[in-house]
Amino acid sequence: MSISTASPPREAVDRRARAPGHSALGVELGDSRIRLARYRRQGSGDHWICRTLELAAVEGRSSRQASRALRRSLRSAGLTGGPVVAALASPAVDVFPVTIDPQASAPRDLQVVRRAEEHLNYPLTEAVLDYAVLPEEIRRPGKENAAVLVFAAPRSLIDEWLGRLSAAGLQLDRLLTPACAMASYVGDQTPGQRFLLIAVAEQATSVAVLQSQHVLLERILPWGLGRLEQRLAEELELPVDQCRTLLTGAMPSDEEAGDADEEIDATRPPVEGAVQEILGPALHELVQEAGSCLGYCDAFLQSVPAAGLIVTGSIATLPPLQRILEEGLGLDVQCGLAGGNLPPFSGKLDAATYATAAGCAFWPKEHRQ
Repeated sequence: MSISTASPPREAVDRRARAPGHSALGVELGDSRIRLARYRRQGSGDHWICRTLELAAVEGRSSRQASRALRRSLRSAGLTGGPVVAALASPAVDVFPVTIDPQASAPRDLQVVRRAEEHLNYPLTEAVLDYAVLPEEIRRPGKENAAVLVFAAPRSLIDEWLGRLSAAGLQLDRLLTPACAMASYVGDQTPGQRFLLIAVAEQATSVAVLQSQHVLLERILPWGLGRLEQRLAEELELPVDQCRTLLTGAMPSDEEAGDADEEIDATRPPVEGAVQEILGPALHELVQEAGSCLGYCDAFLQSVPAAGLIVTGSIATLPPLQRILEEGLGLDVQCGLAGGNLPPFSGKLDAATYATAAGCAFWPKEHRQ
């Protein structure tokens, strides 16, 4: 089993999207929840099947019982059988750029392994590695060395996920990063355009720079929706589940919140304003990381202005998130993967929430091994 940041050729993605039969099962992995997406073709009734399923075992329930419960949930949703392609956003995943000499006598694989060993803080024998060589047209003029993006994860983490998925009856074909899963569906209308992609998952957030269906850089921050909802629950003294609903559902505007409750406490901060104040530090960190990623690519690769920002995840439509990103980066925010070759979703929120899983679902068969 390998992990990849490499994107398949556009024609391979096109073939997969047009092929008869169902798509693969796309899965976005998270410690406590997984998101699943499969496109089912049934004549004129073609549609996405999307589900978010709990992974945590109920107190007193064995891991075997929990796996059986997950199997039942998958069967009832029609999400069993077929190949599985998954994306993992975890703080334990390292993605970093290196350069290698194409003219060197040492094989390319060996050069990459040697450079990767310099970056890892644990033994190379305990890591699962993969890499993608960036195309020449993205390099700065005059640069002879090849730019390579390396992806590394602890073998123990990969083995754990293989075991958990297998216990649920899911046999993994390919494991990707969020940016890799979605790169082929971004910026296809104008080749050469550069985009930022921010994917907020359960336990981590991926910040990536994409161009011509390639991942130029990806950083995975050690916080995601779980930490944001915990922070909100602590400050507002509300149940965590209620805070999740507040972040992922349709947040009422300050005016709507006031109209809905005429006796609202005038000293209580408006809902949207309170969320922005509490989560502001994390969201501003996101702006800084995104700006740094763009700055790195401009400094070490060809300098190309960013054409836009795509935000995915279940909080992609959160007004404070969109406002802080737009103001901090000066880019228009697009929620989810619009256009491209992915079949459309029924709603804007689903398109953002299940974008990573959907990108996995159409990963071409010939690029899964």
